[in-house]
Amino acid sequence: MTDPPSWRSRAKTLAPGRSAKKQATKPAEKPTAKPQAESTPEPRAEPPAADTLPAGWQTLDATTAMELLSTNTGSQSDAVDAAAADASAGNAPDTDASDDQATSSPRRRRRFSWVEWTGIAAVLGLLIAAMLMYLQRPQTEQSAAENAAVLAEAPAPPAVDPPTAPVDPSQSASPATAAKSAPAPKSAGPTTAKSIAQDVLADAGDGSFALQSSGVVAESKKPVARQPDPTVETAPGGEPPPSKQTKPSAPLPRAPNPNTLIPLDRTPIEHAAEKPMRAPLSLPQRSPAFVSFERVYAVAFETHQNYLEQKRSAPSSPEIEALLGECIVLFDQCLGRPADESTLEQRHQIASTLAVLYFDAGHLYAAGVYGLHVTRFADPTQPVAKAAATLAFAAFQEAHQVHYTGADRSGDLHQLEHLCDLIASRGIKHPQLDTMRFATAQFYQRDGFHLKAAQTYLKIPKRSPLYAKAQLAAGREFWAEAVRRDNEGINKQRAAIVSCAAKYLRGAIDQIDPKNEITAPVLAGMFSLAEISLMRDDPRQAISLLDGKQGVVELAKKGKLSKEFVTAAEECLFQAYSQSGDVEGIQSSIAALSKRYGPRGKERIASLQTKVARDYVDNLDPDQPVSAVQADQLETLMRSILDPKRSPSTNVILWAAETWSELATRASDQNVVMQCHRQADELLRRASESNELTTAEKMTLHLKRVDLAQQSGNAARTISLLSEILRQSPAAIELQIMAAEVLTEDAKVTGDADRFAEAIAGRRDDAIWGWAKLTNTLARMHFDSEDKTRYLDRLLSSGFHLNESRILQARATPPGDQRRRLLDDSKKHLRQLIATFAQSSDEWMDKLQTLETMIEQSER
Repeated sequence: MTDPPSWRSRAKTLAPGRSAKKQATKPAEKPTAKPQAESTPEPRAEPPAADTLPAGWQTLDATTAMELLSTNTGSQSDAVDAAAADASAGNAPDTDASDDQATSSPRRRRRFSWVEWTGIAAVLGLLIAAMLMYLQRPQTEQSAAENAAVLAEAPAPPAVDPPTAPVDPSQSASPATAAKSAPAPKSAGPTTAKSIAQDVLADAGDGSFALQSSGVVAESKKPVARQPDPTVETAPGGEPPPSKQTKPSAPLPRAPNPNTLIPLDRTPIEHAAEKPMRAPLSLPQRSPAFVSFERVYAVAFETHQNYLEQKRSAPSSPEIEALLGECIVLFDQCLGRPADESTLEQRHQIASTLAVLYFDAGHLYAAGVYGLHVTRFADPTQPVAKAAATLAFAAFQEAHQVHYTGADRSGDLHQLEHLCDLIASRGIKHPQLDTMRFATAQFYQRDGFHLKAAQTYLKIPKRSPLYAKAQLAAGREFWAEAVRRDNEGINKQRAAIVSCAAKYLRGAIDQIDPKNEITAPVLAGMFSLAEISLMRDDPRQAISLLDGKQGVVELAKKGKLSKEFVTAAEECLFQAYSQSGDVEGIQSSIAALSKRYGPRGKERIASLQTKVARDYVDNLDPDQPVSAVQADQLETLMRSILDPKRSPSTNVILWAAETWSELATRASDQNVVMQCHRQADELLRRASESNELTTAEKMTLHLKRVDLAQQSGNAARTISLLSEILRQSPAAIELQIMAAEVLTEDAKVTGDADRFAEAIAGRRDDAIWGWAKLTNTLARMHFDSEDKTRYLDRLLSSGFHLNESRILQARATPPGDQRRRLLDDSKKHLRQLIATFAQSSDEWMDKLQTLETMIEQSER
C-alpha cells in the first residue's frame, strides 16, 4: 500500500480538468487558419452558478477542509462569471485598434457639484445620528443583587431525548423510528452527594435530566415572607391566599427574538467517547487516469458492484478492504477527467458514492466533505441530494461521538448545524431533517452549549411531530444557560435569556393535555418554570406548579423519579410558601422535608426554619403596629424551631428572645405586648440555664428579664426577679434603688399605707432594703468617700423618695399618732438634708422644698 492521496489532489478532481481549458483555447492559437475551413467545435453552455464547484476547493487541505465547507456560493458564482467572460473574450475576433485604445485609455472623472456634495453630507449626517441612537438605546440588565450568589461548579447539561444514531446511508428511517432506536447518552459527570440545590439532579426518567437548581435553598434569591390575609386560612396543598405586596413589582421584560442572543465562547464539557473510533483504512495513492471517462467509469462501476456484493456476503473478508480502496481510487480518477467528458449529474452521483466509500473506510471528514458538496450543488429535487445529506450528517455525527478531532473541539457540531440549515435553505425535502436538528441540539446541550441548543431546538417547525418536545427542551436550555451565567457571574443578556425560558416553558406546558401521562421532561420543565417564578417574586405561580395533585411533587412521586429530583422540588415548594407568607404551607413543607432528610437533616431543617422566621420578621411593615395575627403566626413558626426536643442552640434562643422583645415595642395592642414579653421572658430563662454562658452573661440575661417585667408593668414579677438577685448580692446599690422604686410605684397605684411602709422599710427577708436603709447606707458611703460628688445625687434621690413615701403613707393613714409621727419624721429629715447636702444644688433644693409644702398641706 502507498500513501493515500492528499486533500488537495482530491479537491482538484472536483474541478474542471486542464484538458478542457486547452480545448477551449485551441482555436485562438492558430490565427493563420482560414475561419471558413476550420471545424469550430459546437459551443457548449456554461453551467449555472448554483451548480458550479467552489473555487476555494482548489486550496483544500487537511487544516482548512472544514473551513471551506461554509464557502459562500456568491463568491463562487462571481468567479464562474469572470471565467466565462474571459473565455468569451479569448474566442472573440480582434476589434479595431481605436477600440482597443479607447478601452485602455482612462476616462476623465467628473467633478461633483455643490448640490451633490450637500446631499452626500446630509446622508452621512443621518447615518451618524442613527448609529448614535442605536448605541445609546436602553439595555435591560439584571441587578447585581439578583446575581450575587455564584456557585463553585457549573451545571451539567440536561438532555431531553437520546441523540439519533448514525444514519444508515443506504436507507432513511422515519423521525420517530430514529428517535426510538437511538442509544441514550451518558451523563456528562457523576452526581455528587452534596446539597441538592448545588448539585446536578439525577436521572429524571426516560433518559432525561432535571435542570440544576439555582442555588442552595433561599441562597441565590432571598425569599420574602409577606403578611398573609388573616381572614383566609390556606390548607397545605390548596390554593394560597393572595399575598400582600410590600412594593409594586417591576414589569417583566419581554422575551426578545432568540436569534438576537449571542452565545458565549466556551469549550465543550469533556466527556468520554460514546463509542470507539474506527481505524481509518490506509488508501493507495491516487494516480491520474490516461483513458477516457467512459472507460474509467465502467471499470469503477464494476468494481463498486463487486465491493457491494462482497460487503453483503462476507463483510469481514480480507478482500473487502482492497476492493474498497480500489473503488475510491477509480472514482477519484473519474472526477479527475475533464468536465466535458461527463455530465454534472454524473459527477454529483460519483461524489455521493465517494462519500459513502470514504465513510466505510473510516475517513469521516472526507465523507462529510463530499456529502456536503453534493448537498450544496446537486438538484434539490433529486434523490442524490437527500442521500448525500444523510451520509454527511452520519459522518459528522460519528466524528463528534468518537472525538475524531479531540474532546475539546466543537467543529463537528457547527458542521451538523450548517448541514441542517443548508438542507432547509435549498428546499431539500429530507424526511429526517427535524430529527437531525433535534439530535444536533442534544449534542449542543450535552456539551454545555445551552444557548446554541435552545436556538437549534426552535428551528424545528410547528408541523413537526417533534415540535412540542423541542419547545419544552428549548425553554429548559434557556434556563440552564441563565443559571450557568449566574453561576459564572455573567450578567450579559441574562434577563433576556430568562424571559425566553419563561416564554417557551409556559407555552409548552400550556399545550400539555392533563389527561395524558406527564413525562419526566415535562416535570423538569415545570420545575424550571417554578424556579423562574420564585426569582420573579411570583410564589403563587410556583405553588400552582409544584403543589397539588397535578403538581410536580406528587407527580414525581407517582412517576418514581429520583429522590434528588423530588427533594429539590419540595425545597422549591418550601421557598414558594416562604415568599407567600403561608405559615401552614411552610409547616407542611418543612414536615415533608424532615421525612425526606431523615435524622441526618436535623440541623438543616433547623436552619431552614430559623431563616423563615428571620425573613418573616424582616419583612414586617415597620410603619404598622404588630397585630395579634402576626404574633400568632410568628409564634407558630418559632414553636418548631425552639422545641426542646430539637435542642436548639443558645444563639437561636437568644435571637428569638431579642426578636420578641423588639416586637413588643412595635405593638399597640396590650395583649400583643404581653404576649411578646411573655415569650421573651421564657426564652431568656431558657438561655440563662445554658452551660455555655458565663456568670456575668447569665446576670445580664436576668437583668433583661427584669427590664421586660418593668416594661409590662408587672410589679410583682419585677420584685420577684430582683429578689432572686439581691439574695445573692444584697449590696448591689443600683438594684436596691430599682427595687425600692418599683415598690413605691406599686404603692402609689394601690394607695395602700402598708405598701408605702414596705417601700420605706423593705421586705422582711432583708433581700430588699427599702428607702430608709438605702439612705443611711448612702450617707455613710458619702462621708467615707474622698470624692464628695460620687454618691451625692443617689443620696439626695434616696432621701427624697424616703420622705415622699412617708408623706404619702401618712396621707393614707387615718388621723392619729402614727400619722403625726410620720409627718414629724419627714419634716425633721428634710431639714437635715437641706442644711447638709442640698445647698450645692438648686434643683434638689426645689424638690425638697416641694416636699415641705406637701407636709404643710397634710397637717391642715
